[in-house]
Amino acid sequence: MVGYSENREEDFSYNPTAHLAGFILKFADKDSGLYKKAVEIAKQAYEWFVSKTPVGDDYIAHGLMRLYEYLSETGLELVDMRTFAEKLQEEINNDICRDTERWKTEYVCRPSMFINNNESMFFENNKELVQKECELLAKAQLKDGSYTVPWAWYNDYAEYTLSANWWKSVLLITYMRFLKEFG
Repeated sequence: MVGYSENREEDFSYNPTAHLAGFILKFADKDSGLYKKAVEIAKQAYEWFVSKTPVGDDYIAHGLMRLYEYLSETGLELVDMRTFAEKLQEEINNDICRDTERWKTEYVCRPSMFINNNESMFFENNKELVQKECELLAKAQLKDGSYTVPWAWYNDYAEYTLSANWWKSVLLITYMRFLKEFG
């Protein structure tokens, strides 16, 4: 399983596969075929990532970060965890948009996508940006308590309205946790 693509060779990625493999490694029966497949995928995802960094895709980076976290939580050392951490640092520091003015009007990667506590390995290098995001979130909250969904579908699909409304709850939970931790 790989991320969806019309052209698999050109657009190949591990979104959301790396994240799912990590989840399986943490929760599946270690004697199952599913677990063995997840081991194989985790190793392949690591090799792919190390050879491609920087990937330049925050969703792929997020999935790989979760794989790293699952491996860390379970104590599995299927890959070189030090190199994995270094490459994640490089990738995520490149992916987080440093132009905080763009955060107000554009769909760009902000610290809250990767950093959820001050123990995060990404916190120290992004401490100032975390505070900037807290300031933005405090000002951007709507009267109903939610946040504007920072993207649009540029078409007439009626499903966008429903989807955007659902995403408001995801954003609200993410941002409230972020503010509780850092605000």
